[in-house]
Amino acid sequence: MSIFDKLAEGLEDQSTVVPKLAPGIYDFKLFSIEKKTNEAGTFEWLAMGLQLISEGEDLDGNPMSGAFVNHMLGLTVNDYNSEEDIKREVACFLDCFQGSRDWDETLESYVGLEGSVKIKLSKERTNKNTGDVYPEAAEVARNGFIAK
Repeated sequence: MSIFDKLAEGLEDQSTVVPKLAPGIYDFKLFSIEKKTNEAGTFEWLAMGLQLISEGEDLDGNPMSGAFVNHMLGLTVNDYNSEEDIKREVACFLDCFQGSRDWDETLESYVGLEGSVKIKLSKERTNKNTGDVYPEAAEVARNGFIAK
């Protein structure tokens, strides 16, 4: 019998709360990375998908494995990010996943690399421009890429 055949049983009692990875340092595989630009063409970033490869735990201390954390590394100089800040963060990313600072513009060589990353728990926040509400979530801490 497949799970499809059992779906009618016990759905009323099924929790829909998604467990959150507890703050700490974990090993991740770089599952995906791509350069993105907003619709207005005013902001660029690297969008990264990180897959947990070490044993983790949720906020209640329960074991977690295979969790994903998305990360955005801004590439646009603005009031919050200087060119030096951006280069420092990219250098930390390379030190963490590659162990050298050889830059690959295609980004393809980075997929599948592994590194240690410090995770923090973000607070719920609202985008002041759009009004979108972002719930509390596990995310890469500032300077969270740990050098090899």
